[in-house]
Amino acid sequence: MVEPHVISLSIIFGWIIISAIVGVLAYKLKIKVLRLDTYMVTGRGLALIVTFLNMAAVIYSTFAFLGAAG
Repeated sequence: MVEPHVISLSIIFGWIIISAIVGVLAYKLKIKVLRLDTYMVTGRGLALIVTFLNMAAVIYSTFAFLGAAG
């Protein structure tokens, strides 16, 4: 019988290896990755109100899960 810690370590290291392989393949194949500003505010093309509402949703959802419980 395989010990539980061997199974858990196999899953963890397997996940790390798969993630590393995907990262190396993305680099070698020159897959275009969106930058954070392009993803978040679409290259600064969104209106001010949409950006404000997006940031407010992020702030208040974080407060609800982390700050309000304390």
